[in-house]
Amino acid sequence: MRATVFAMTPFRQRKGPMLACCLLLLLVFGCIDYFTGYEMGFFVFYALPVGLAAWHLGRGPGILIALASSLTWWCADRLAGQRYSSNFMLGWNSAVHFSSFIINAITIAKIKASLDQRHQLKKDLAQTQRELERTAALLALCPACHKPHEPAALQRKTAAYLNGQPAAPGDDARCESCRANGSPASLPASSHGQP
Repeated sequence: MRATVFAMTPFRQRKGPMLACCLLLLLVFGCIDYFTGYEMGFFVFYALPVGLAAWHLGRGPGILIALASSLTWWCADRLAGQRYSSNFMLGWNSAVHFSSFIINAITIAKIKASLDQRHQLKKDLAQTQRELERTAALLALCPACHKPHEPAALQRKTAAYLNGQPAAPGDDARCESCRANGSPASLPASSHGQP
């Protein structure tokens, strides 16, 4: 039961395990980088934990893993015997690596935040559209034929709306005859006001 709940929990609510997974990946990549030696470039693989952290945990943890990736890369190269002609070259390479990781983390986190916002807006729009359709069913006139609704039907819809009951299937702003004929719920703007 507990495993099922864990599997259904969104990644952002499981920060600890996801952060631990990213750090474990860094450790594995650091060991591989160390054993393959400094001559074989392994830089691109360090971007994977950065991307995972930024996507699933956000910008802050992504930047933290970017720093950890830079340190892991630096340690693996130093332990493998990499030496630079000057401290400036060491600082330059370290800064370039760290900058690329930071850019990846910020960009990926921004894309994820934009997608999350888009999904939320889509859900809000669908909810608002459903609410508008339900509210439109309370109009006194049919939008298709402009005839007044029967008082009993209008009263039933209003009572259901005020009591928070779900709308009846096929219940909209059209009158019974327009619904039966399949008339559209609204007419084009150019035909409004015509008899």
